Amino acid sequence: MKAIRHARGAALLAALGLIAGDASGAAERDATKAPDRIESTATAEMPSVAPSRAPILIAQVEDDGAAARRRRRPSFRRPGGGRGDDAGAPEEASPPRSESVAPPEPVVQSVDEATSGGEPEEIQQVAPSEVEVAPTPFEPVPVTVDDAEPAPVVPSESEAAPPRRPAPVRPGSSRDDSSGAPPPRPRERPSRIATPTYENELPDYEFVAVPDRWRIVENLGVNERWYDPYNQNTLKADRPIPGTEDWFFNLNLVYDGFVEPRRIPTPTGVAGDKGRETDLFGDSNQLAWAHNFITSLSVLQGDTTFRPPDWEFRVTTAINVNHAQINQLGVLRVDPRENNERYDWFVGLQEAFVDKHLWNRTDRFDFDSLRVGIQPFNADFRGFLFESSEPGVRLFGNFGNNRAQYNLAVFGRLNKDTNSGLNNVQSWRDDYTAIANFYYQDFPVLGFNVEAIFAANINRESDRFDYDDNSNLVIPAPVGLGRGHDYEVYYIGFGGDGHIDRLNLTYMLYGALGQDDFNSIAQRSQDIRSFFAAIEASVDFDWMRYKAFFLYSMGDDDPYDGTAQGFDTILDNPNFAGATTSFWQRQQIPFVFGGGVALSGVNSIVPSLRSSKFEGQSNFVNPGLWQVGAGADFDVLPQLRLLTNVSWLSWDSVQVLEILRQQQRISREIGWDLSAGLIYRPLFSNNIVLRVSGAVLIPGSGYQELFPERWREPPFSVLANLTLTF
Repeated sequence: MKAIRHARGAALLAALGLIAGDASGAAERDATKAPDRIESTATAEMPSVAPSRAPILIAQVEDDGAAARRRRRPSFRRPGGGRGDDAGAPEEASPPRSESVAPPEPVVQSVDEATSGGEPEEIQQVAPSEVEVAPTPFEPVPVTVDDAEPAPVVPSESEAAPPRRPAPVRPGSSRDDSSGAPPPRPRERPSRIATPTYENELPDYEFVAVPDRWRIVENLGVNERWYDPYNQNTLKADRPIPGTEDWFFNLNLVYDGFVEPRRIPTPTGVAGDKGRETDLFGDSNQLAWAHNFITSLSVLQGDTTFRPPDWEFRVTTAINVNHAQINQLGVLRVDPRENNERYDWFVGLQEAFVDKHLWNRTDRFDFDSLRVGIQPFNADFRGFLFESSEPGVRLFGNFGNNRAQYNLAVFGRLNKDTNSGLNNVQSWRDDYTAIANFYYQDFPVLGFNVEAIFAANINRESDRFDYDDNSNLVIPAPVGLGRGHDYEVYYIGFGGDGHIDRLNLTYMLYGALGQDDFNSIAQRSQDIRSFFAAIEASVDFDWMRYKAFFLYSMGDDDPYDGTAQGFDTILDNPNFAGATTSFWQRQQIPFVFGGGVALSGVNSIVPSLRSSKFEGQSNFVNPGLWQVGAGADFDVLPQLRLLTNVSWLSWDSVQVLEILRQQQRISREIGWDLSAGLIYRPLFSNNIVLRVSGAVLIPGSGYQELFPERWREPPFSVLANLTLTF
C-alpha cells in the first residue's frame, strides 16, 4: 500500500508540473495581449525575483476566489509628477533567470491539501479582465480612475499607444480637438517636451520658405501706402525696388522754415534814410524769414540691417527763399538806391556722393568704406572745429567689434551763397582741409567715448578779391591794411563725450599751430599759437536735466609781437550752451566802426573778427572769449521740452578792439546772455518739430562802451522754426 501511495504522489506531482507549465505559458500570452491592470499579490510583492513556472502555478491555483479577492495595489504618483512621468507605473518584470528553482515539496503538498481537500482539482485560468474586483478589509480602498484620462501605464512593444489628451482650449470656448495648438506627446507633460535635435523631428509648419524678410508683411495681406513713412514703404528703402533683389530707393523730403524778429546794433552808413538823423547808429529793429525745401534721393545696394550698404548714390538739393527787412539804407546792399527790403532765392547742391563698401574685415562687420563727392562731415562731438558739406574724399570704417571708428578725409571748399548759406557749385575756393580722427567707445569707463583728432587747413587766396552777393568785400577782410594773405594752420585735439555713472560729460580741447604770411590787423606775418577748451557737465533728475558749461577761446594780447594767439576755427557750427537759442551764437553782431567785420558770426561762438563766416578767411588776431553758464532742460511732456540757459560773456583780451576802434580802456565784460526755448514734437518723432525760442543780451560794461548810444535797448531775438520731414 505504501508503494501505491508513493506512486500516486509521484503521478500527482508530475501532473501538477505539466499543468503548471501550460498555465504559466497561457498567463504570459495573456499578459502580452492586453495591459494587466490587476496584479496578484504574490507578483506585486516580489518584483525583483524572477519566479519559476511552479510557484506561479501554485499562486494561481490556490483558490478559485482568492485571485478575485486580491486586488492590485493603487499606483500613486510622486508629488509634483505628471501623468507622463514614471511615478506609479508598474516596474517591468526582470527576465527569467537561466537556473530553475525547484518548488519546495512540503509547501506544495500543504497548499494542495488545503485548497482541494487532498485531491487535485481541475485548475481554470481566470483572465484578468474577467476578475471581479472587490476590496478586502486588509487592503486600501481602490482609487477611482477616470476613463477619459486613464492612469499612466507602460505598454508593451506590441500594444498600441493610448489616445492623446485633448489639445488645450481657450477659456470660454467649446472644446475642440483642432484648436490650433499641437497636441502634446503621449505620456509627457507639454512643458517637458525636449527641444528637437534634428530637422526631421520638427513639424512641417516650421519649414515655410520665405524668399526675403520684406515679403513677410505682404504675405499677411498688409499693403503699403506711399505716403506713410512709419510703416513699410518702398520710397523709404523698406522694400527693394520692383524688379530687383537688393537695390533700394530712399526719398527724404524736408521743409525747414523760420521767422525771426530781432534787434541788433546797426550803423547809419554813408547815406541815411532820415534827413534829420545825426546819430552814429540807426534803427536796430530787423525782420527775417526763410523757407528751405530739401529733397534727398538715395539709391542703395545691399542689406543694410546689420552692415553698411555695398553701394550708395545720393543727391540732395535745397531751394531757399528768403526775405529781410532792415529800416536802414546801405545795410542789406551797398547801393543806397536799393530799398530796405530784400527778397532772394537760391538753389544749392548740398550732397552728391558715391559710397562704396570696400570689405568686411571680421564676422562682426568691422568694415572699411570709401566716399567721394559733396558730403556732410563733423570733425568732433559738438561741431567746434569743422561741420559743413563740402566736396572731398573720405575713407572711414571701424574695428574691434565697432568699438573703434576712424575717418581719413580731404575736403575742398565751395563758396556759399550770401543770403541762404547754401553751396554754390559755380564758385570754388582755394582752401583745403585734411582731417584724421579716431573714436574709441567705452573708455576709460563703460558709457564714455573719447576722440583724438588732427586737422590741417591750408589757404592760398592771397591774390584773390571776392565780393559777396550784396556787393560787400569779403576777401581780403576790409580791416587794417586790407591785404590778402595765405596761411597754414594745424589743429590737434582731444575730447570725450558720454556719461560716468550719473554724470553726463562732454569736453573738447584744441591746440592750433601754424603760420600766417601776413595779417591785416598786425600788418606783418604771424606764428599761430592758440588754444581752445570747452566742457559741459549735466545730471539728470527724473524729467529734469541740470547742466553747467564753460568755454575758453584764447585771445591775442599783443597784435604786434609776431605771434597770433587768437583762436579761430575752420568752419564751426557748435551745439553748445544753448546753440541757436542763444543770442551770441545765433546772431551776427557787427563790429560797428571797426571795419567790415563782425564780433561774432552766424551760428558761431568764437569772436574771430571775420568778414564772413562762410566766405571770409580765418583770423587768428582776435580778442578771444570767456563763457561761463548754466542751464536746465525740462521734459514737461513726452512731446514737449523746455530749454533754459544763462551765460556770462567776457573778452579774453581787448587790445585788438582798442587798436581797431582807436578807443582806450574798453572793459572786458560783454554781458549776460539769457535764452529759453520750447521744442514740440506732436508725433513723438522728428517728422514734425516746432521750435520757439527767445534770447536777450543784457549789456555789460564792455558792450556799453562799444555801443554807447544803444546799450539802453538790449539786443534780442525771437525765433520760430518749423521742420517737416517725410
